[in-house]
Amino acid sequence: MTQPEHHRRRAGERTRAISHTASISSSRMMQMRTKPHSPLKALEEQLPLPKRSYVYAIHIDGVLRYIGKGTNGRMFAHMNEVRQRLTRKFKLKNVSPFFQRKLTEAVMKGAVIEEIVLAENLTSKQAYKLEYGHLERMVYAGNREQLWNVIPPSIYTPQETKLTYRNSPKT
Repeated sequence: MTQPEHHRRRAGERTRAISHTASISSSRMMQMRTKPHSPLKALEEQLPLPKRSYVYAIHIDGVLRYIGKGTNGRMFAHMNEVRQRLTRKFKLKNVSPFFQRKLTEAVMKGAVIEEIVLAENLTSKQAYKLEYGHLERMVYAGNREQLWNVIPPSIYTPQETKLTYRNSPKT
């Protein structure tokens, strides 16, 4: 794991972010693929490289609003979608999911959007567990309303679970 990578920008600004570690890894991979040093290296050359996952956070005006996991440019897909939306007519009330609506609203108000890689070079399962753990800590610390994520029911606090079942229709 390397140091977290920070990307800060004013809403609407376009940035291109390439992980320094990723570029080193890519060049090392190219060296390994072009000059196999052993029969094992030659076998590795024939196998597809695994996609590596990362966990990221999005802060709006310094407040943590979203925790996600992804590969490649997933972290930047949220802002790309907002930028595309802002080039056409739309009604904010019709924007979904909730996170996209809130992010679009923040950008329209000129908020500072900060995208931060929390951990990288993970398997998909490791990234899922780490993302889940971050969400769980936020919910149990009483910060559910701060997040714009959709929180899975498995992370409900005992009080929320009780409320959910009490208010659900009887079958």
